[in-house]
Amino acid sequence: MIANVPVEEPRGTGRAYRLAIGAVLLVALAAATAVTIHRFSIYIDHYPYLAVDDGLANVSYTLASHGRYGFLSSPVQGYTNLTRHRGFFNYGPWYFFVGAGAIWLFGYSLSILRSLHLAGILVVAVLGGVWCTRRHHAAAGAAFVVALLYCFDRAHWPMVRPDIAVSVFAAFLIVVSSHAIEKPSVWLWAVVGLAAGCAAFSHLIAWAMIPASALIRSDRQPAVWVVDPKSATVSTRNVEMRAFDAASVVVATGLNPGDVVVTAGVQALRQGQKVRLLETKP
Repeated sequence: MIANVPVEEPRGTGRAYRLAIGAVLLVALAAATAVTIHRFSIYIDHYPYLAVDDGLANVSYTLASHGRYGFLSSPVQGYTNLTRHRGFFNYGPWYFFVGAGAIWLFGYSLSILRSLHLAGILVVAVLGGVWCTRRHHAAAGAAFVVALLYCFDRAHWPMVRPDIAVSVFAAFLIVVSSHAIEKPSVWLWAVVGLAAGCAAFSHLIAWAMIPASALIRSDRQPAVWVVDPKSATVSTRNVEMRAFDAASVVVATGLNPGDVVVTAGVQALRQGQKVRLLETKP
């Protein structure tokens, strides 16, 4: 009779194996990061040669040099005529404060401000890698980091834009919320709410959705009837459509907060005609 006797591995073999795999993954991640940074540094200061969004660097420069948050080189918001020389409503301030700090430390440099995108990607990579590793999925974390760096290297268009702040806060939101679920804490959920708010307000592109029945044409352009609350008269206003379907229209520009848009009987109206809102008494 032959008995199967289990052979025990020497103590420490499994740990040494895991350490060796971890070391290989770290070396691979370090190499991928180095290659991405190197390739980024080659074109960051000259490609693209001209990008309109690079003008947003003025916000960080003004904040660093004058302590004033505003867009002095473009003080009036297009389509709405809102002044933004003492504030900037398109985006949240977080990216511009980081940019102002970089200018204060190193002096003004368009390349440094463009590099904030790379810095944000590296932060997201670290958060994602650590999140996976803490759940004993180091290989998945390494794959995530490599895929993220590859996509950044292949598709990134370097400009001074605060979009990267959305990704950083979103990644932070995922990591902290997972900890809050595993170990419930009021403070952790408070940080989750803070991260969600910061992400949501980092890139504000305001759109308005109106019923498709409100849309008309004026001077061969899409338009709507807007009610003047003081005179109770209507006037046409051209709008720019972002998207539409049979029931609704997404308006990108042309409408302001608080505008009253006519949604019924639009084909029977004329310029300056008096109207009465349905919820008001005659």
